[in-house]
Amino acid sequence: MAVTSKPENHLSATPIAELKQRSVRGGLVSLLSQGGLFVLQTGTAIVLARILSPEDFGLQGMVFVIVGFLNLFRDAGLSVASIQQQVLTPGQISTLFWINVAVGALLTTAAIAMAPVLAAFYKEPRLLSMTIASAPVFFLNGLAMQHRALLGRAMRFTTMAKIDILALVVSATVGVGMALQEFGYWSLVGMAVSGPIVSAAAAWIAVPWIPGRPTRAAGVDSMLRIGGNGSGAPRRSVSTAGRTRSPVSQWSSSMDRSAPSPFRRWPARRTIPSVSADRS
Repeated sequence: MAVTSKPENHLSATPIAELKQRSVRGGLVSLLSQGGLFVLQTGTAIVLARILSPEDFGLQGMVFVIVGFLNLFRDAGLSVASIQQQVLTPGQISTLFWINVAVGALLTTAAIAMAPVLAAFYKEPRLLSMTIASAPVFFLNGLAMQHRALLGRAMRFTTMAKIDILALVVSATVGVGMALQEFGYWSLVGMAVSGPIVSAAAAWIAVPWIPGRPTRAAGVDSMLRIGGNGSGAPRRSVSTAGRTRSPVSQWSSSMDRSAPSPFRRWPARRTIPSVSADRS
């Protein structure tokens, strides 16, 4: 896979006819993959319903009260911003990557902090460990968000469909396997966590790009505004100096480039892989 150090804008040089062909093919692939995912999900649910008790599903449903709510904020709209940006520089994609990781870490911490509250509210102590075990899902999703965005920019819909199906097959195998071994409700937790692990690993393999450290000069303010408008987060903004800025944009602008950064341990590869569209 070729690597370029220049701003990535491969779609602008693509003929309109080829873009139309890719779009049609991508729509067909997405439709078929969604159908396959629906069949797999339904089949897995039927099998697990025969093995597990209603109480097991009830416990997982209680955990979903927190996980489902926090899941609304996992993307922060930044993957959409990466896909819509006409010219994407290595500095921009790296900065967005670390923002996604920070959001994932924040949501993971929030889920862990809310676990005791959930257990006390339902008077069910088992919810404490279940919620804590489910919390890393947000951090795992943050690790893969921008890699999947790069796949979307390259219109590699077949690769994205393969990743989704692989993650579901592995998670279903883990869930059914644990259920057969009489792990009870933990099989549902294992299924929920194993899917994002496989998805993140597969995305990194499909796009072997290593992010650089975040930088204030990356120029991501406009992309953060797009993300703020496209995410499920409350659309609160603060006006300063006659312009409107999102809270995430303010955080990005306040980063001190001279401050010690824990991201310096990453290799100084700030290039974006030039990924070609799927041909099948």
